[in-house]
Amino acid sequence: MVEQNATAGAYWNDLTAPLMTVADLSSVFVSASTDEHDLAQVFVGQSVPVALDAYPGQSSAAKVRSIGPLLDADTRRVKVRMLFANGDGRMRPGMFANATFAGKAHDDSLVRVTAVVQSGFDSRVFVEVQPWVFEPRVVQLGQRVGGDIEIRKGLAPDVRVVVKDGVLLND
Repeated sequence: MVEQNATAGAYWNDLTAPLMTVADLSSVFVSASTDEHDLAQVFVGQSVPVALDAYPGQSSAAKVRSIGPLLDADTRRVKVRMLFANGDGRMRPGMFANATFAGKAHDDSLVRVTAVVQSGFDSRVFVEVQPWVFEPRVVQLGQRVGGDIEIRKGLAPDVRVVVKDGVLLND
């Protein structure tokens, strides 16, 4: 029982008011929002680590059950519902949590965000082709991961990239 509004012998004159609320909290739904540009990384059935604010440093897995069909025009976010196994009863309705959506694994390179230089509609990085000789390479960007960003196309693995002040080479 979650809530009890009546006691034995009490007089009740509102026939529409609930006397008690009963709920099974052994599994609960967690609602999260994801940015529009991260939506490609979220899929139904995905296992997502969920960390409750009440228990720092601990996380448990939840499964994505549904992805909202509509984008909130004001926040540019989409609602995601996940089922969270709550056998120990730690999760309570209304608690705050942090869900980390990690997409399917792939072999793209990561560079510091500061390495990317915008040039018109193109994103470029400067690659060292000889000692102190740099050449611009047009790249296709992927997801941002902390202070790094994925390079989907245009950059070979194991090349040296200018990571700071590349804009000074942009002539």
